[in-house]
Amino acid sequence: MPGAGPKSGCRGGAVQTIINEWRDGTDCERRISAALPASAPAARLLASLDTDGWVILIFEDIEGRMPTQPWQPAELGRVLDAMADLAVTLTPAPVEAPAAATRFRHLGRGWQHLADAASTGDDLVGLDPWARSALPDLAALETGWAAAVEGTTLAHGEVRADNILLTPSC
Repeated sequence: MPGAGPKSGCRGGAVQTIINEWRDGTDCERRISAALPASAPAARLLASLDTDGWVILIFEDIEGRMPTQPWQPAELGRVLDAMADLAVTLTPAPVEAPAAATRFRHLGRGWQHLADAASTGDDLVGLDPWARSALPDLAALETGWAAAVEGTTLAHGEVRADNILLTPSC
């Protein structure tokens, strides 16, 4: 990855950890995408290339458009219906995948990190006053995220408007 590493002023160990986790995630995406059943409404992986530190995944072109922002009720309904259908298609998971709590282990800890910082003297000066006052409750709620994502469904970890296409046939 050009520009990343000790010469760019970043801490080499931290940057290398990020690069390794990114590559692990890309390798996981490649393996899972290649094994998805034909019934899954997803672009098919056509090819992949891993060379000189770059990983390229080539997916089929899908005719469609991203949802309108802000979300429109009819489009949101289409997406929610598609996610429900996808959950049925991918339960149980048709391919082995890491548990969500393992794969996304760095997520679901933001409020806890802020609470830890506050307990060691950080005044959290840039944090919204409401969030600062609710921090203990937010950190406590966050502790249950790993249990909340347990299950046997293969779920997409990046469902957001810029990663969804609405097709004319839906």
